[in-house]
Amino acid sequence: MLNIVLFGYPGSGRGLQGMKLAQKYDLEYVATGHMLDEEIRKKTEIGKQIKHFYENGQLVPDEIVVQLIENKISNKEHSKGFVFKGFPRTLVQSYIFDGIMKKHGLSITKIFELKVPTLELLKRLEDRRKSDNAKPFDSSTKKIISRLEQHEKTTIPVIKRYKELASVTKIDGTLSVDEVFEKLCHEIETGYKNLR
Repeated sequence: MLNIVLFGYPGSGRGLQGMKLAQKYDLEYVATGHMLDEEIRKKTEIGKQIKHFYENGQLVPDEIVVQLIENKISNKEHSKGFVFKGFPRTLVQSYIFDGIMKKHGLSITKIFELKVPTLELLKRLEDRRKSDNAKPFDSSTKKIISRLEQHEKTTIPVIKRYKELASVTKIDGTLSVDEVFEKLCHEIETGYKNLR
């Protein structure tokens, strides 16, 4: 199975690239954001809690996110693999994620980090805020900055941890969507040949 983890700050293009990769390689696209939004849409109890965190520009706690991810991985019978976007987001999540993968006999094939300078991220997120694709946490510049700071504080240590355990491939996220996608595919296919 091909299991890819995509890291990058909000606004780095992880979502778009993750969906494109899932489509090309017939993988399950696992985006915590999508799963959380789905719970809000269904008005579940978890959904109500998630909405509260979103509205206050906070990250959703590990126990909620992990529960949704575990459910997704458990139902993997016909899956060729997964693209994980926005997960694991914290060190605690990364340890639990490794445990869940091991429990299901899976391992991470490739880890990517999409690199985009902070000013470019702010510009992209501000543009998104004014568009129809705005997310609940894009509602103000203050919330956008808070999300970028949270990523710095919680997710950068996760990337450092994976750099020590495996290799994390950096991709220049300022390139065009197609160029970034081409680079990701090249890395996956080269790595996959080596795996075989």
